[in-house]
Amino acid sequence: MGIWGAGIMDDDLALDMKSEFDEIMMEERDVVRATETVLEVFDDSLEDEDEGTVVILTLAYLQAQAGNLLELIARRA
Repeated sequence: MGIWGAGIMDDDLALDMKSEFDEIMMEERDVVRATETVLEVFDDSLEDEDEGTVVILTLAYLQAQAGNLLELIARRA
């Protein structure tokens, strides 16, 4: 995975997560379902000491952009 800047989306992992999240949102328009899918797909990254932070912050960003920041993710972020 690569990081090329300080922005939250300046990370390969974050961009991969965004692609997965956006795909579900286009199909179902459901932030909860998109979040569940991302957490399933990126479970190994969530458990990683360094990547886990990226997963949570990216999910918080994506949810906020979708207009529905879930409390569980907001608290962890």
